[in-house]
Amino acid sequence: MILVHGMSLDTRMWEGQFGVLAEKYRVIRYDARGHGKSGPTSTDPHSNSHDLKGLMDALGIERAYLVGLSMGGRTVIDFTIDNPKRAISLVPVDSPLPGMDPVTDAYERLGRIVATANESGMSTALDMWCADELFAPAVNNPISAEPLNEIVRGYSGWNWTSGARVIDRDSPAAQLLDTISAPTFVIMSELDLLDFHVAADAIE
Repeated sequence: MILVHGMSLDTRMWEGQFGVLAEKYRVIRYDARGHGKSGPTSTDPHSNSHDLKGLMDALGIERAYLVGLSMGGRTVIDFTIDNPKRAISLVPVDSPLPGMDPVTDAYERLGRIVATANESGMSTALDMWCADELFAPAVNNPISAEPLNEIVRGYSGWNWTSGARVIDRDSPAAQLLDTISAPTFVIMSELDLLDFHVAADAIE
């Protein structure tokens, strides 16, 4: 089983699940490019799906159960479309869906935060990011508030400030969902953004 974290997070977000899952599965969690201990790297165009494939190839893993949160959900969806025989099952959690029209201004807000990171520095950008409504349910939860703040405040911002471009496929995932044959379990938070609810409905 491979766990893929969300934007500005890292492997620590899975602390509550890792031990339980490891009782039954071989569980791998990794810091995506630019996050956690995966420090600054080449700014050549890259794909998170390709990075996941590279990790699996390096570890000799032919097939895996795939679980991803938010950005990680997008990663495992793209990977499953790119490599349909390598996903035993697919669990996107609060996942965006590339190619789906936004229904709120969430992506505009993120754009302003990224612009702030480049113009005014990461400290100001992270203040805005932590205060965004995306995180409100977790910030208001006493169990998750402190660890979330620690993880996000430690984010380098490389993905926002390095100029590295993420490669998108010609046909976005929203147009290719019917190519996914792996058993898929969609998880959505009741308090999450409307965009993610719409994406979850489309995936389902």
